[in-house]
Amino acid sequence: FSRLFFKKLMSKMTLVILNDGIWGLGTAGYTIMYARMGTGVIAAMTIANTLFNFLFIFALGIGSGLAIMVGNSLGADKFDQAKRYAHKGIIAAALTGVFVALVMLVFRDIILSLYSIQEDVLQNAKDVTNILMLILPVICIEFTLFIGVLRSGGDTLYCAVVDLSALFFVGLPLALVGAFVFHWPLPIVYLLARSETIVRAVASFIRYKTNIWVKNVT
Repeated sequence: FSRLFFKKLMSKMTLVILNDGIWGLGTAGYTIMYARMGTGVIAAMTIANTLFNFLFIFALGIGSGLAIMVGNSLGADKFDQAKRYAHKGIIAAALTGVFVALVMLVFRDIILSLYSIQEDVLQNAKDVTNILMLILPVICIEFTLFIGVLRSGGDTLYCAVVDLSALFFVGLPLALVGAFVFHWPLPIVYLLARSETIVRAVASFIRYKTNIWVKNVT
């Protein structure tokens, strides 16, 4: 047991736990919002989120795998190798997002046909999945940058600030205004909610380019 190691571990771990915990509460706000928009809306979002969870597995795999590779390289002071891995990982994430989106485009209607739902719910589910497929490469890049690169370099504070700011000051407020002030349809509200993904992707890419994360945190 090393008090110094435990202190360093807690300084990183606590931020990640708080980040993910508060983020979970924020995303619950989306669920409540969709539920208050109507039963048809929450049904469409449930279907769309089921498809999203299948698609997100690929981003999760790339981000987690890259975190191991980048983390090992940084821990061994192989900084150039870590930067090469990060660069190639981001490209792989983008290409995977495009590929998976195209596959889902082929099978989307077949999957949706398995559900016994009303026509308006089906149309909403299609519209939301269309948006999801378009933005999937960005989701893959964003997750890979956050989990696979920045957190590997111990940049957890920046990740927490960007993650929660995008959620509570961009995506959720815009979606709430669109839903309950302007009463826009679900696809537009969902697009507003997804604006947080764009913000996180841009902010994390800018941070990635600074190379602040290129350091041995051990």
